[in-house]
Amino acid sequence: MNLDNYNPCKPHLFIDSKEQVIYYNYINKLGYYIPKDKMNKYYAFSNRFMIAILAVVLLVNTFLTLKMAILAGIILELVMGFFFYKRFLPELRKNDKLSIDKLEPYKRSIKKDEFKPKQIIKVVLYFLFSILLVLNAFDQQMLTTNPIVFYLSVFFAGGVFIFAIYSCVQLIKK
Repeated sequence: MNLDNYNPCKPHLFIDSKEQVIYYNYINKLGYYIPKDKMNKYYAFSNRFMIAILAVVLLVNTFLTLKMAILAGIILELVMGFFFYKRFLPELRKNDKLSIDKLEPYKRSIKKDEFKPKQIIKVVLYFLFSILLVLNAFDQQMLTTNPIVFYLSVFFAGGVFIFAIYSCVQLIKK
């Protein structure tokens, strides 16, 4: 496993000339063909870090302490990563002679107006979620009872708000 030139920001999804979606693992240099019926499962696994962060925020704001919630989020991310690499990927058809230079990244191959209504709903939900996080922090009086959790909630809400603005700008550009 050579990690010298590994960049986690590179696209992992590609599409070939037969319109097949391919997940490319840069670490072991394998391509995995993802059927259309397993794409939702792939997206759940690929967003495992965000799911873990969301779980931490929700757990902290409900009944766990900050340390317990962070530990639960780390365990959730590790378990989902294990299932992705040990259960999901081995189910897929592999291609070890794949040249990604000849493939087009998957996101660029999506038609521009194909998902516009869903994207608008997502942007609105991001804005609402960021506002609700801050309102919840004030409603629970976290500033006086647990200021660290309050500032983490506000910080996370700010990140979600910035992402919502970025998504809105991207949507306007289309």
